[in-house]
Amino acid sequence: MSLLAIFLLLATGCETISNAPSVSKVGHEFDTSFDFDRPETFAIVRPESGSPMSPILRRNIHMETAIQLRNMGFREVSDPEKTDLLVSAHGTSKRVVDSVCSNVYYTRTYRRRSWASYGGYLSQYITTREEGTLLIDIADAKTKELVWRGWGTRRFTLESEVTSAQIRESVKRLLRNFPPVSDRR
Repeated sequence: MSLLAIFLLLATGCETISNAPSVSKVGHEFDTSFDFDRPETFAIVRPESGSPMSPILRRNIHMETAIQLRNMGFREVSDPEKTDLLVSAHGTSKRVVDSVCSNVYYTRTYRRRSWASYGGYLSQYITTREEGTLLIDIADAKTKELVWRGWGTRRFTLESEVTSAQIRESVKRLLRNFPPVSDRR
């Protein structure tokens, strides 16, 4: 394999890593006793707890969530009192500390009728990174009980910008499992 081919392989591999979706890990949980076939309408509401998410980012996430739910066949209602589902989005962030310890080099060889050891050293380094979590909560409007929650996490830096394409992809991935498939027979 030529040196140019190896370089191109590495360059395209790095490109796909840098263009990875904005949320890397997603999950969801839901109330198994709730009938997800019944709701037809939703309303976007602001969460009651304070969130470190900027108001502009929250508004963009709410708009994209509404678009995705409308695409699924739900109808948006402006009055939270006259809807089936209440939808909100909020986020958190935390600093994650990683400690990596590795044996850099150590070998043992047989040379001239005796064993020879060539030592190395242990390498340990600590890294920190920011990790953000986006949560989309869906509650029953009548009981005000949470019936579905989706979340996604990703690494970020304080300088990273969130694009509308990243928001769209994140919300799509979070709502991929909504409404959950009913196991009722």
